[in-house]
Amino acid sequence: MDNKIIVVDTSVIISALISSSGSNRQILRKCLLGEYLPLISNTLFLEYEDVSKREKVLNSSPLNSSHKCITS
Repeated sequence: MDNKIIVVDTSVIISALISSSGSNRQILRKCLLGEYLPLISNTLFLEYEDVSKREKVLNSSPLNSSHKCITS
């Protein structure tokens, strides 16, 4: 099986984190299942990390506090 190589924009990651369904969640699920191979640069990863720690995003996420890993 050939994996599709993709770059996942920060908005897709954040939307997938705060919604339990939808196309962004499907993209993330396909990455986790190995159907897509996401390419991530250091800069993009740092952006994911920065945006995902924002209070508005954390409060919108369906994850409970035991699932959220926040480091300073």
